[in-house]
Amino acid sequence: MRKTTEQSSSAESIPCPICGGNNVDHGVSECPPVCTDCGYVIRQDREEDVSIRVPTGADTQSITEETWAETYRIENATQQRLARAFEQLEAISNPIDVPADLRSEAADIYCEGFKRQLTDGRETSVTIAVCLRIASLRRGPPIPIDILIDRAEVCRSAFTTCYSDIATELDIKQDTPSAINYLSFLEMVIDLNQTTRDDAQRRLEIVTEEASVTGKNPAGFAAAAVYLAADERTQADMSEAVGVSTETIRQRVGQFREVGTDE
Repeated sequence: MRKTTEQSSSAESIPCPICGGNNVDHGVSECPPVCTDCGYVIRQDREEDVSIRVPTGADTQSITEETWAETYRIENATQQRLARAFEQLEAISNPIDVPADLRSEAADIYCEGFKRQLTDGRETSVTIAVCLRIASLRRGPPIPIDILIDRAEVCRSAFTTCYSDIATELDIKQDTPSAINYLSFLEMVIDLNQTTRDDAQRRLEIVTEEASVTGKNPAGFAAAAVYLAADERTQADMSEAVGVSTETIRQRVGQFREVGTDE
């Protein structure tokens, strides 16, 4: 992130209003700073008499009761667009427990795209989903495209077009994650013990050597491997975790069994 002297001097005195931390990343020009402790986006133009109402015992990454428009004074159209974008970032991130550093990275990417007018004319939820995908490939764990499309409630074609445009304009080149890479994401969203993860990885190392898996969704294979390795998980659980259909999970389970991963 690029910092300006003006931003640094004014934002350094403002702790995070959610967690009280002072580890604030000041962002790029025109974009609000982000708390690297909890991922909250901090606006510097808050009303003096505004208090942020946090429910007792609430997790700082799951606070959705207050919208940016209710909490902060919106002074112009630019701020309003940014406020809506960061609301959407939180709405998509919270259900899948996206880490604070990854949220900050996604906010950074959005701001850079905003400055270059790459967000103009696009649905905010599409752009934010794309920024989360790019950020997750940079920092890990990779977030499956299907779960982002599902959580953002956008169509695949809009997501794909937006991703291509932003990646091209910002000169972002990223490798496609393997099925094994997605095990880290599954650890983040469901409770996996080390034995289950090791068993799932063993199965993936066997099945990914088969030509029949080429071109198939790697996140679907990761979910199917965890289903086979964890007795307590259902195909519906794994379908919901990565955003694919239960039919896809069934097909991938069948491919595992065809190559004898239980041997």
